[in-house]
Amino acid sequence: MKKPLHPVHNVYDGLFNSASGLVIDLNNPTPDMICLEDIAAALSKICRFGGHTNYFYSVAQHSLLVAQLAPKELELEALMHDAAEAYLGDVIKPLKVLIADIYTGIENKFMDCIIEKFNLDRQKLEAIKPYDMEALELEHNLYQLGNTQPWLKAPIRMQLKAWHPMTAEVAFIQAFNFLQFPKLYPMAEIKLQKAIGVNDLIEANFQCYEFTDKLLAAFGKPERNFKMLIEGREKNGKTRMMLELAKLFSAFRKVYINSHEEGKSKTLQDAYNAVNMKEVAGKVMLVHKEPFDHMVHRLKQKGSAGIIIGDSIDYMKMTEAQFNLLVDTFPRKVFIFITWTDPKGDPVTSHAKKIRKRVDIILTVKNRVGYPVSRFADGEHGNKPIYFGDTKPPAPQQPKPSQSTLF
Repeated sequence: MKKPLHPVHNVYDGLFNSASGLVIDLNNPTPDMICLEDIAAALSKICRFGGHTNYFYSVAQHSLLVAQLAPKELELEALMHDAAEAYLGDVIKPLKVLIADIYTGIENKFMDCIIEKFNLDRQKLEAIKPYDMEALELEHNLYQLGNTQPWLKAPIRMQLKAWHPMTAEVAFIQAFNFLQFPKLYPMAEIKLQKAIGVNDLIEANFQCYEFTDKLLAAFGKPERNFKMLIEGREKNGKTRMMLELAKLFSAFRKVYINSHEEGKSKTLQDAYNAVNMKEVAGKVMLVHKEPFDHMVHRLKQKGSAGIIIGDSIDYMKMTEAQFNLLVDTFPRKVFIFITWTDPKGDPVTSHAKKIRKRVDIILTVKNRVGYPVSRFADGEHGNKPIYFGDTKPPAPQQPKPSQSTLF
């Protein structure tokens, strides 16, 4: 339930702001207030044992440990068993007992919302208690007493050291997405498809975009569900290039832009005006830092956009598993993501590097000029630089004459 941010000094109405900008109502929580990214972000920064440990050890890493200790059929519920603490904090057990009359009711309200939001099983949540206690003993020995032996003997794959919050946050989201795959694709429903013969493939007709002019020269004629990565160093014109392309693509399908990097801001407003986005009003839709699970829900709606742009992989904390989930769940949509590159030209994050291998088009932006590498290029069309307005690519450098041509 997206609302304007709640005034941070107003603490008497039970409202507060989540990491993603959702307003959370402690008195009346609803599933719309619950967001996987918020849970991962908060749990990765909350320390176990009220902070009374040898070094920082997060609730997110604890949740992953319980998921490893639990049997396979309980893994998802084990991962999410402390999700309410993302909104209520990790109250140490002795204090929780003292304030049980107040705390338990609020905690139950949030767990009800989390169970509904993620379709969890209540009985399985109850069944993970022994594994939660096993994790407690291991953590107490290692992170409070400094005794490594119980941990080394435990049947777990997790490293001995505690993780950085960002590592725990990403790992939590990855684990959730991985554990959700069986629910999306239950084995009992799988029916093997007929193998495709040589003639079947050669004679098949694929729907492609009939691009012209700049788009044709840059990308050729892509399939209707192509995937693109717009990459480059900071302040080289990636956002401007994205908007110029969104404007052109809107002639073919409705465009959705999920902007996490700039969001609803003056800088993005200036870019909109520079590109004259008013010309495509009603065809291009912008959302401000929409969480991943909300984005998926939106894309499932009838009449949703066909071209999806995410800005950026880095700010969205997009994982390879999330990208794969989008592509597999919405096979008829186009997905375009922006990412930063390092001085060598490689994507900054490991997930962006993996996503890069799955896309059909890589568009490297340098000084407001896009240099494409497209799988849909042929001998005549594709892989030509694309630019807009007064921007022009540098003239090709003439090769230096060799010594044999000088004498």
